[in-house]
Amino acid sequence: MFKFANHGHMLFPEYFRQSIRISPSFWRWGTMCNNETLVFMACLAKTVSAPIVEFGTFIGRTTRAMAMNTDQKIHTIDIGWGVQDPSNSRGYDYYIPGDEFRKTPEEARIELIIGDSREVDLSRLYGTIGLVFIDGGHSKEVVESDTRKAFQLIRPDGMIVWDDCSGTWPEVRDFVCGLNEDRMLFIEKDNMMLYWGPATSRLGSVEQYEAA
Repeated sequence: MFKFANHGHMLFPEYFRQSIRISPSFWRWGTMCNNETLVFMACLAKTVSAPIVEFGTFIGRTTRAMAMNTDQKIHTIDIGWGVQDPSNSRGYDYYIPGDEFRKTPEEARIELIIGDSREVDLSRLYGTIGLVFIDGGHSKEVVESDTRKAFQLIRPDGMIVWDDCSGTWPEVRDFVCGLNEDRMLFIEKDNMMLYWGPATSRLGSVEQYEAA
């Protein structure tokens, strides 16, 4: 495993000479913590030339940020509104899954799948996905299931990103940090882990990163 001490979007300096689009929206509990993480996911979406899968739609803030920066299809999975995640003692207020991208130009390219990610059948997408973003249930059982599916979903040049790899969510952190994979990068300021497939060359040499 390697470590990158800065925000993830700094891995893609070339995109700051282009336009990364982010929709104006307010933070609420359950969404990504800051705009830097949204920019990072937008950069990744702009990088891949294949469909995207997201585990954990919530209101769709990150979904729309990715959709605004790619012309690819996005498949996003959410268990449904008003769910109490047992790994989250504070729970979530009522929400409408995907509300942020409803009635937007991006909605036509987004497939919202309502259901428990452990039970949703994604086999039709196996081996076709360029980016998987894992930010659904934060229990070890759910993260493990989503991760197993993610490795089945991605192409050889695909990438996987796990959010919330921090002490706030120890089951996420401990499971992801325990994966025995060589091509993994911990993005320290965003508390995210990135995996890139063996055919991925977009990130350059890992020698530029500090070994963890």
